[in-house]
Amino acid sequence: PAMPSHIAVITSTQGAAIRDVISVVRRRFPAVRLSILPVQVQGEESVAQIVEALRFANLYRKDPFDLVLLTRGGGSLEDLWSFNTEPVARAISASRLPIVAAIGHESDVSISDFVADLRAPTPSAAAELITPDGEVITDQLNSLKRRLKLSVGQKMQDDLREVGHLKRRLRHPAHHLNELTQRLDDLEGRLNRSVQNILSRGQSRLSTVHLPSPTAALASRRQRLANLQEKLKIVEQNHRRDMQARFARVSGKLDALSPLATLQRGFAIVSNAETGKVLLNSEEINTGDRIKTRLNKGSVVATVIEREDTP
Repeated sequence: PAMPSHIAVITSTQGAAIRDVISVVRRRFPAVRLSILPVQVQGEESVAQIVEALRFANLYRKDPFDLVLLTRGGGSLEDLWSFNTEPVARAISASRLPIVAAIGHESDVSISDFVADLRAPTPSAAAELITPDGEVITDQLNSLKRRLKLSVGQKMQDDLREVGHLKRRLRHPAHHLNELTQRLDDLEGRLNRSVQNILSRGQSRLSTVHLPSPTAALASRRQRLANLQEKLKIVEQNHRRDMQARFARVSGKLDALSPLATLQRGFAIVSNAETGKVLLNSEEINTGDRIKTRLNKGSVVATVIEREDTP
C-alpha cells in the first residue's frame, strides 16, 4: 500500500536491522505504527518462530496490519539459512498480507527474497520502500489547501456576480402578474360590451319581426353568456396558478444562488468596512484596518489587531 498505517516487523530485537528500520520510518513518516514481532533469525528455533510470527500477523484482527516486513542484518550463508528453508518459504507464499523481504546485505540472496512480494537490498532500503515521504505529502496538502482556498473564493465572487446580474435582469413576477390581471379585466370588459351589443342588435331585430315568442332565444343567449363567463373565470384561475408556480421557481433559484444560503450554513462574508470589497485572504488587509463580517443574522464591524498569513 502507498500509505500504510500499521506495519508488522518480523526480526530480532538484538540486531542493527530493527534500529535502522525504526530510524528511517520515524524520519520519513512518523504517523505509521510499527509492531515488532520478535523472533530468532538464526539457529534451531528460528524457523518455527518465523513461521509462527507470519501466521500471527495474518490472523491478528484487533488492529490489522497493512503489510509485513521480514528482515535481518547480514551474515554468513549459515546465519541466513533459516530464510532458505521450505517452511518459511511456504509461510510467506500463504500470507494474505503483502510481505517485503530484506535479508542481509545487497549481495545476499535467499529463497525468501524470491517468494516475497517485494525484495529490498537492506533493512534501511526496505524502510524507505514501505513508507511515503512525509515532507512530500505535507507539500502536496499545502498545495491542495491553497488551491481549495482560491477556488472557494472565486466561486463566491462568481455567485455574487451572478446574483447581481439576475437581479438586474429579472422583473418581479408580481409586476407581470398585475399586467396580466389588468389585461384579463380589459378582455372581460370587451366581452361584456360585445355581448351587450349582440343583445341590443337582437332586440332591435325582434322589434321589427313578429315572432311567436323571444323567450327561447333570450334563454339561449343568457346560457351562452353564462358559459363564456365561467370559461373566463377558469382561464383566469389557471393563469394565476401558472404565474404563482413560475414565481415560486424563480424565487427558489434566487435563494439557491444567494450568498445568504451560504451564510445559513455557518459561513461568513468578510469585507473591507471602508470600501465594501469582499476579502479572500489575509494579505488584502492590514493591522488597524476596519473589517465588516456578514453573518446569517446581522453583521459585525471590527478592527484588525493581528494578521496571520497562511503560506
